Amino acid sequence: MENKVSEKACNKKNLQSAGGMSVRGAMRMVMSYSFARERCVCCGRMAVGNPLCGSCLSERLLGISIDMSVRCSICGRPLLGEKDLCSACRIENRFPHADQVLPVFPYRLWMKMLLYQWKCGDRRSLSPVFAKVLGRGLEEICGGMENFVLVPVPPRPGKIRKRGWDQIDELCGILKRVHGFDVLGLVERFSVEQQKKKDREERLEMKGRGYGPAVDCMKKIAAWSKSRGLPPGTRPSMAVVVDDIITTGATVDSCAAILKDMGIPIVKVLSIAAVG
Repeated sequence: MENKVSEKACNKKNLQSAGGMSVRGAMRMVMSYSFARERCVCCGRMAVGNPLCGSCLSERLLGISIDMSVRCSICGRPLLGEKDLCSACRIENRFPHADQVLPVFPYRLWMKMLLYQWKCGDRRSLSPVFAKVLGRGLEEICGGMENFVLVPVPPRPGKIRKRGWDQIDELCGILKRVHGFDVLGLVERFSVEQQKKKDREERLEMKGRGYGPAVDCMKKIAAWSKSRGLPPGTRPSMAVVVDDIITTGATVDSCAAILKDMGIPIVKVLSIAAVG
């Protein structure tokens, strides 16, 4: 256990010393500083290399304080005068298969603009930063839990081949390589339609139909248990479904249901932000 912790600390230090960015990201920073410094999407001050200035990056994004006592016990959104449950979850539980849901930020204002630049503007230099944000969330919802795995929400078929990358795949890759978390692709997506083109009713209609267990999910679990020195057939004690933005909750809850059917007893959901 101590070796794993020290390895994670070493990897984190290496990432920080390297700036946590690719060659393309470094070139973007140089070009931005030399020719077209941009404005911080949060405070409007000059920013270099990222859409956030250094102050907002450290204080507003990475300095976030997560207090679950003032969040909805079902959807994880911050409570606005309510107690225990938000007004939406008092009417309907949108996450019946998830044991806990934590969106770190609300999807509005500067966070909405930041995520748009990352997802649609291919600002991949933000990926290590968002991975750190999710790392903070994992500390909160996993605690001292051992033998848990991260399960990324899978991209639609052909997305990586067409665009060259997928946001959730990249985040989970960083969480695995740099922060030392176990990542298993246990869920597969069948639908090729983009979720952002569907309205709320269409998304809810797709619940339970667009996703299913990966063909080799049992092999992946067997390989994972063997690498951990656990008895054959041992399931992870917990799985954390990782997504970037939760809208209706249909996608992550479908994934949670699939993982519960695999015999994983506890399934939680973690995202950067949530709409609403």
